[in-house]
Amino acid sequence: MQPAHPAKIEFVNHAALLVEYQGTRLLSDPWLSGSAFNDGWDLLCETRMPIERFAEISYIWYSHEHPDHFAPGLLKQIPADLRSGITILYQKTRDRKVLKFCAQLGYLTRELPPGLPVELQPGFTATCGPVPFFDSWLLVDAGGTRILNLNDCVLERPADLEPVRRQAGAVDVLCTQFSYAAWKGNRGDQALRKEAAAANLRIIRSQLQILQ
Repeated sequence: MQPAHPAKIEFVNHAALLVEYQGTRLLSDPWLSGSAFNDGWDLLCETRMPIERFAEISYIWYSHEHPDHFAPGLLKQIPADLRSGITILYQKTRDRKVLKFCAQLGYLTRELPPGLPVELQPGFTATCGPVPFFDSWLLVDAGGTRILNLNDCVLERPADLEPVRRQAGAVDVLCTQFSYAAWKGNRGDQALRKEAAAANLRIIRSQLQILQ
């Protein structure tokens, strides 16, 4: 049976996903313009989401601090009058520096305890799971639609994936990295890149099988 109010998922760019359920909108890892890693990376496509749409955003979740996920420049571009309506979600850390930085810019903040569901709105919960050394995944339950976002988490072996499966339970949508996201030889080293791509497909196959 289809839910009366189904969740909507919008791919924004790179690792940025927007989940909407009954007026609540959660945006994950928005890096929407400019370069990252000291001009080492650029977005492949221009982002179509204008900055004005942040008036619609309820929550922003960051998986980790790499600048192609946590982009401080974007947080500073969002108009100051919109920031108090957006809550930044982040995993529990000792120093809380990400949340402190966001709070200084005028955002609301909320720390996510490891592995425990947090109700953001009625029928809309988020569960964050930390992964060594600094990454994290997010399970969103939006009206019964369960979306697991693994982003950059290194979860390749059954031993790594089984704890996630036990915590996440049934999953309807899996969001996972599909590129090798690293330097793989010079222009002529095609075989090296094919090998890396095949390895990524094996990882995705393993994730699908274990997480079902």
